Amino acid sequence: MKSASEELLIKTALSLGAHMAALVRVADVRFDPAFRAACEANRCGNYGKSWTCPPDVGDIHALVAKASSFDSALVFQSVTTMKSSFDYRAVMDLGQKHNELTARLALELAPLAPLALGAGKCSFCKRCAKLDEEKCRFPDKAVRSMEAHGIDVYALSKQAGLKYNNGEKTMTLFGCLLLPRVDGAVNSVPSRSSRL
Repeated sequence: MKSASEELLIKTALSLGAHMAALVRVADVRFDPAFRAACEANRCGNYGKSWTCPPDVGDIHALVAKASSFDSALVFQSVTTMKSSFDYRAVMDLGQKHNELTARLALELAPLAPLALGAGKCSFCKRCAKLDEEKCRFPDKAVRSMEAHGIDVYALSKQAGLKYNNGEKTMTLFGCLLLPRVDGAVNSVPSRSSRL
């Protein structure tokens, strides 16, 4: 990558399939360890079933500290239209596509050493090695969830200027790549969102 400017980072996310994207300062991101409670309630059914989900993803305070150490967050979203509010297949398909987008974006921006955070459990492998009591097969490609890191996704969407809800019969998922300071231009420009 020739430049680490805000526009290039946003265009990269959009070119790989993000609906919208924006760059924000990590110092402004709201972290709250209480968001881990949603994971612990096992609403998604993945608690303890994936290396990238709690409790195996790590101590919430250590994860918040690690995430907070980055400089910028490239926030992006995936949106799909559903036949009804109960269109389970559309929700599952979007989750898979969104985390694939997160992994592709992390690979594209690998020279910047990002921390890739997606929505829900990692979907890189069809079956997590955790279920077979084995180590993660692809730790460098695994995608962890923003909530497991204590990120307030709703507040982050507002901070990035991205719609949290894109209308009736739609599903919106968020991801972010946390980036170290890459050049003086990244944080000198106010957060803006962009769309193709």
